[in-house]
Amino acid sequence: MTMRLATTRSWPNVRWTGQTSIAPVIDLHAYIHRLQLHPLPTLETPVEPGSLLINPLLSRDVRVQEHVRRFLPSQPPEFWETERSASNLVPEPIPATFRADDDGGFRELGIRIDAGALPPATPISVSVTGVEGRTFAARSQRANRFALVTLLGDLRDDADRSRYLKDCWVVTEVYYVVDATFRIRTSTGNRPPTSATEVGIQVRGEGRVDWLDEGTFRITHHHAIPFAFGGFQVV
Repeated sequence: MTMRLATTRSWPNVRWTGQTSIAPVIDLHAYIHRLQLHPLPTLETPVEPGSLLINPLLSRDVRVQEHVRRFLPSQPPEFWETERSASNLVPEPIPATFRADDDGGFRELGIRIDAGALPPATPISVSVTGVEGRTFAARSQRANRFALVTLLGDLRDDADRSRYLKDCWVVTEVYYVVDATFRIRTSTGNRPPTSATEVGIQVRGEGRVDWLDEGTFRITHHHAIPFAFGGFQVV
């Protein structure tokens, strides 16, 4: 069993300081791509540093398997300690455009809109103004990507564990949209929604929904469900 440090890396001069040397990007897709992260749909099962994912590159088919600590029982609880960034990680508002699902629902950027609430394929434009992250604590004797690569590599002689872990992705960092404004763009002749209750907007944890006007709402303080992750694949 070998490890592939796939297409993810840290954010130089960005992650926890709020300072950035990254030039402005066109939209959220380019932002994620430039930072070599992977997008996540809104999932029911929490994703955190140490989570094992199946099929994350297929987006809609991604599954959260469990936490990698199960395979490393000798590590103490503090080894898995995490910390959240204290600063906003976006240098300026970042636009994004999505469409409602075929069932009229929406599950992106950590939020969910009830199925049937919108006409299928309704455009939804977003301005992301706040992103925060969570990773393993930056202290000695704590988990990090290279420590996990080494520890999991030591399991290569355990056929059962190797078989189970093969092709899983180990999450080392997650990112949350903590502040964003959404605009539901209904077509001519369709009345835009007039309240958050009407479309069944769901957020978790301390997330807050503020309805601004017809079809427009703002999400703030949303640290519960990540929209992107970084990590490596077990191969």
